[in-house]
Amino acid sequence: YIYRPLRRDPNRRWEEENNIVRHALCPMVVAKAYAFRPDPELLRSARKGIDYSLSLLRHNGDRCAIWHQDHETSEENAKMGTVAVTIQSILSLAQHTSIEDLEDELQCLANQLIAMQGENGQFVHYDVPRGHPFRGRHNTIYPGEIMLALSMLYEHTRDERYRESFHRAFRYHRSWFQRTRRNTQDDGIYNESTRVALISFEPWGIMAMNNMHRLVEGEAAEEYAEFAFELVHFMDELFHFDFGRAQYPDYLGGYFKTQLELPAINSCTYTEGLAGAFALALRTGEHFDERRIALL
Repeated sequence: YIYRPLRRDPNRRWEEENNIVRHALCPMVVAKAYAFRPDPELLRSARKGIDYSLSLLRHNGDRCAIWHQDHETSEENAKMGTVAVTIQSILSLAQHTSIEDLEDELQCLANQLIAMQGENGQFVHYDVPRGHPFRGRHNTIYPGEIMLALSMLYEHTRDERYRESFHRAFRYHRSWFQRTRRNTQDDGIYNESTRVALISFEPWGIMAMNNMHRLVEGEAAEEYAEFAFELVHFMDELFHFDFGRAQYPDYLGGYFKTQLELPAINSCTYTEGLAGAFALALRTGEHFDERRIALL
């Protein structure tokens, strides 16, 4: 998960860390790379990574979740972010090869997400028993990951359950974002936790809106595009190191997240959101020049 290339001892460069969500995302990336370099080894690697994730499945009736004990956690837990990105990995693989033998697992993972959603559209983020240290915890990365997975499931199956679940989640998280966005201190500055919560939702949220926008029409499609542009404008106006804000030349194009973190890895993830917004601009004809310049 973490590699320290500057350590002199090559045996000490790999950190003793792991995060199952990050692992479960890797097969999606490898499968997407196949579209640009159709090497069969990429598909084999993606499938191998998916198989590892699925080896950790636990079933509960017609649904299932991946249980894993991450580094420096006291016990195993079931993250809905892991469920969501495993679905994304399977469906990314499906764009290039048959996943017939994975359809049962895909269905039970999808059932898990549906079961974790309340009537108001919010999701439970950890399906763990009472007394578990992760019980009741939330973060703002998982909702966008879950919504993107739901949009991909809808594209794969055209099952209305996924479209309806997506729309309930959209309504809840649009309200949450707009309410939280107003939660500044008296000087207009966000405190650390509020800022991180808002910008952590942004890239996955935009990618989810962009993907579902391709699949629906009418008022819902207009709402998804409008919300995606609202998210990306918020990021650009406040946190993008553009020509007027970059303190150093090599910051240009990066993103601010926290005082203790350089605009490095977070800029990769926020640029994914920018790419989703640019795809929307291409499709809708709105904000095209603005989105193109920001993305470049």
